[in-house]
Amino acid sequence: MVHKPEATGQHLPRLLFLRLLALTHVAAFASFWVQAHGLVGEQGVAPAVDRVARAKAMGLGFLDLPGLHWLSAGDGMISVISAGGLLAAVALFVGVAPRIMLGVLWLLYLSVFHMGGPFLSFQWDLLLIEASLLAIPYAPAGLRPRFRTAEPPSAWATWLLRLLLFKLMFSSGVVKLNNADPTWHGLTALSYHYWTQPIPHGVAWYAHQLPAWVHAFSTAATLVIELVAPILILVNPRRWRLAVFVALTVLLAVLQGGVFGPWTVAGLALAATLLDDRVLGRVAPGLVPDPAPGGGARWAAFVSIVGLMGAISLTGNYGFFQLLTVALCLPLLDDEAFWALTPARLIPRWPAFRVLQPGWVGRGLAVILTLAFTVLSALTMISLVGGQALGEAVNAEKGGQASTGQALLAKAWDLRRDALAHTRSFASINGYGLFARMTTQRFELQVEGTADGQTWKTYRFVYKPDAADEAPPLVGVHMPRLDWNMWFAALEPRCPTSGWLPQLVRGLLEGRAPVRDLLAEDPFGDTPPQAIRIRRAHYKFTDGDTRDRTGDVWAVQPVDELCAPMTLKDFKPRR
Repeated sequence: MVHKPEATGQHLPRLLFLRLLALTHVAAFASFWVQAHGLVGEQGVAPAVDRVARAKAMGLGFLDLPGLHWLSAGDGMISVISAGGLLAAVALFVGVAPRIMLGVLWLLYLSVFHMGGPFLSFQWDLLLIEASLLAIPYAPAGLRPRFRTAEPPSAWATWLLRLLLFKLMFSSGVVKLNNADPTWHGLTALSYHYWTQPIPHGVAWYAHQLPAWVHAFSTAATLVIELVAPILILVNPRRWRLAVFVALTVLLAVLQGGVFGPWTVAGLALAATLLDDRVLGRVAPGLVPDPAPGGGARWAAFVSIVGLMGAISLTGNYGFFQLLTVALCLPLLDDEAFWALTPARLIPRWPAFRVLQPGWVGRGLAVILTLAFTVLSALTMISLVGGQALGEAVNAEKGGQASTGQALLAKAWDLRRDALAHTRSFASINGYGLFARMTTQRFELQVEGTADGQTWKTYRFVYKPDAADEAPPLVGVHMPRLDWNMWFAALEPRCPTSGWLPQLVRGLLEGRAPVRDLLAEDPFGDTPPQAIRIRRAHYKFTDGDTRDRTGDVWAVQPVDELCAPMTLKDFKPRR
């Protein structure tokens, strides 16, 4: 059925979104492929074949760990999945069967997620899986659709992606306040962030030298963006109502002592309803003018979130996270919004064309996904209420002394547990909460080997800080997963007796080439050392005077020995 000509819609945002999502998949699969054999290959640190063998021994099946790794989890399948992901991403970028390619990418990256084990545990891996699935009904149907004239995405499909962005940003803001972290509450978080983040790069040193008031302002701006911009995704306050809404948000947070409890959330919801142009337009017709092109306040949400991602990119290495988040911002806008603020020479204005109604297949899929997404996401976000409140509700319910509110909260918590037990393995509807706590110290692990028991030589890593006089490198969209995990391992109080870190040591003791290839320098060449130990040191950015005088970027102070010397005799024989 053909309707009257229209000149606006989601055609251009959808085209740009799918292309950015495709580029994100290119980055994700290419980054994984170049390090996968050393991480989870047959001779890697944590072989996927061992993980699948253990799953089979436990009686688990496809629904417990869905993916292609059940066919094979060896080096060949790693290459097939990685190459297949790159080809599907390229096909999505050029517009070949977008819905089919998104389904393929979802399955392939879900396979990567389960094969990757401890190295694929980051929130942006989950976000990529979730975004790929939810984007299917948003994409145009057909094998080679023309984006200018293809059926538009339904409102359900568009809001599905908007709600995902809302969940990501709002959860990240709330957890910072609910965790009672003094660095976020005291606006000092960014005084530590630039030098304690997992993999900073050279610009982070300069950012750390900024005055304390700049760090405090930046911390406050981060909180406002993560708490206010998500609300602007849902509602459309403009002009003075937008300023009132922002002020009310900050006031409610202050009155609650910085903790987003149920009353704060209820107050925000009420304020958003009262300030929404659409509601006011119904209550007092003629009082509110027609909404601005592009959704009014959603432009503010778009600009603020994209700006935050740009600031993160300028000072740290977070793989493809920023690229994926920017892609998720695009469905906030419409064609008219892009054309209104973009020079015509960059994005020519498309002429009016006849638009088809959204197809019933895409609309039906969007409705189903939206309902499932909304219910499951609401359950995953229950933890944002706060651990203390949840604990009190559960204990009161067990003791038969729960109030009505506590009983409802305890019941919702039980539903969350049961729902996640059935859906967690598909990693497709997740909870988020980035940078919930700010680390205030930085420890680095120094892996050392000896060939004679007397002289110790240091293994050099590619991306994590090592030498005091070397500025951290710019990684871009690459995700160096071993270097990231070394940052987490350095926070542990004692040497683990199992897991990937001892297996890294074992791989180096055995001189396995795929494991050695993960490092920048192996001081022992083709002859492995007799023993390896892991020492821990405290790292902190130097000040300007120290760097000018010594050339050092890091002030390094030895702390302790995390892992005593290990030899091959300390490990069981490999099967």
